[in-house]
Amino acid sequence: MAKQAEDVGADAVMVMPPYGVSARSRLAPPSAQDIVEFYGDLSGAVDIPVLVYNSDTLSTHLPVNVLSEIFEVDGVVGMEETSLDFEVVCRTAVALGEKGSVLVRSQILLPALQVGAHGGIMPVGLSRIGADLYDAYQRG
Repeated sequence: MAKQAEDVGADAVMVMPPYGVSARSRLAPPSAQDIVEFYGDLSGAVDIPVLVYNSDTLSTHLPVNVLSEIFEVDGVVGMEETSLDFEVVCRTAVALGEKGSVLVRSQILLPALQVGAHGGIMPVGLSRIGADLYDAYQRG
């Protein structure tokens, strides 16, 4: 699907980690190495940037140490951290903020910017408010 997105003009893709890997004709939980390899294979298959969608509700929520390994993959440029747990957001932004873009949900944008996040993913109805808040924060 990432290749299809690239083919129709996407500027980047944001992709969740795999739910599982094939093991003896069954779906087994992926190891940290499986997930890092998944992003390496994905990034190698497209010529557009890849972002990690790190969901605390829809898939495996990746810890900072695994995300750090993924950020070493050529072509992986950032992530969206969906957790609203400020401790998780802080650890993620501090550990990964120099390696790539850390984006957060709108509900936690301002405090996340203060600890090193780079921006947020806004619902369409809040995008102007989010952009104004981000601009005001950048101006000080």
